[in-house]
Amino acid sequence: MEIENLRKFLRHLICFSVFSVNVILANSGFPRAMQPEKAFNWGDLTAVYDTYINCPSRENAKALLNAMPMNRPGKEIGDAERVLLHIFGGANFPVLSSEVRAGERSAVEIMVRFFNITDGAYTDTVETELAWLVRSKPRLFLEVLLAYKDQEYIRRFGYPVDFVGEGYQAHPCALRHEYEKRIEALEGIKDPIYAEIVESCTKKLRESIKKYTQKAP
Repeated sequence: MEIENLRKFLRHLICFSVFSVNVILANSGFPRAMQPEKAFNWGDLTAVYDTYINCPSRENAKALLNAMPMNRPGKEIGDAERVLLHIFGGANFPVLSSEVRAGERSAVEIMVRFFNITDGAYTDTVETELAWLVRSKPRLFLEVLLAYKDQEYIRRFGYPVDFVGEGYQAHPCALRHEYEKRIEALEGIKDPIYAEIVESCTKKLRESIKKYTQKAP
């Protein structure tokens, strides 16, 4: 009888141990990590982007942000090149660009999120748009960079602070002037929360001055 009771006790103990392990794994997020990654759908992005371009309200900006990946997606569905041409081409992109240059925080975040889905010339366009904020909206520029400082693109390539677009390479004095004004604007923000980013950005700008304006008189 005692042996039988001991066997029952051991069976209950084993069941309880297995149950406890499953609870711990569930709470740690292990089962979620085993779920297949959801593919990024380019078609869904097109529809939400068009809604925003037709009416760039804060509500539509929030919906567009929610439709964009926080990091570069590993799986994708749809025609990426066609969608990017639609986003950056024609009369669409100027609407977003205007919102960014006007200092709309959500529009600036949308522009930063584009780093997760663009390459090549599209990425250059995004960098240029963001860099123009350095002089006109330096605090907003730093505020958004602080929120996205751990983004994969920024970790790899640094902060988007030194792009200037076409034309400046042919005018080194003007290029130096632009870079120096950006440094001045950034260093004018004294809030210590941005100190590390300001230092990194101004260092990159000074390196660009040496690199691109050596022949300037």
